[in-house]
This record gives sequence, structure tokens and C-alpha cells, in this order.
Amino acid sequence: MKDFVVYHNAKRMGYPASQVNALSIVTNKSAAGAMGARVWLVTGEGKPMRFYLCGIFKVDLITLSDHPKLKIQVSGSAGALFDPLLPIDREEWFPEFKHTQGNFAFGFQAITDQRIVRGLEEVSRFAPS
Repeated sequence: MKDFVVYHNAKRMGYPASQVNALSIVTNKSAAGAMGARVWLVTGEGKPMRFYLCGIFKVDLITLSDHPKLKIQVSGSAGALFDPLLPIDREEWFPEFKHTQGNFAFGFQAITDQRIVRGLEEVSRFAPS
């Protein structure tokens, strides 16, 4: 299974990740190859910046977005949004994850390091049900 990450930028989106209420993201990046993949939604908040896992979903729909600045919508019907958000920045694999994702500036991006995928899976296991 392919894995992708996308960063929720509260300033750009106009609301914090804690208010995300759908298994869906918007992007200007191509979503080619994302059907059936997992999307990991992360965000950063506070000063100093702390990073969190906000949600995960399996992609089952890629459409045009109605967002004024982001053209592609990637959605799923199976997954979870985490409340509270799950901290990830103290995980031993996080610095490498952040580095390989260009400090999350690359947008919708594949995760190719399986150690990071396993780390995200492990963190998500501790989400309250």
C-alpha cells in the first residue's frame, strides 16, 4: 500500500486541524497514484511549534476541489480523525520524517521510508476510541 502525507496549515486553511471534520484534503499537487493509498494528515501548532497526527484515511475518491486556491480534493470513507490530536514530534523517527518532507513544505507527498510509516501506524494505535 502506498502512503502519503499532507500538512494542514491552519493559517492557509483558515481553521486549526482540530476543526477538520471530514476524511478529505485539498491540494494543488497531482494525486496520481493515490487511489487506494493511505493519507496521513499532520499539523504543527503553538510556539514553540509542536507537530501532531490529525487523521488517516484510505483514498477512494479524487475530484476537483471547490476550494478557491487548491484544485484537487482527495477523500476517503474509511479512516479516523483524532481528538485529541496525537503528538508525533518526540518520536525518534520524526526528525528524519520532517527532513524528507522538506519541513512539510512539499505538500501532498509520498512517504517512502517504511520505518516512518511503521512509526505513524504505532502512534495511531494509541488514539482514543
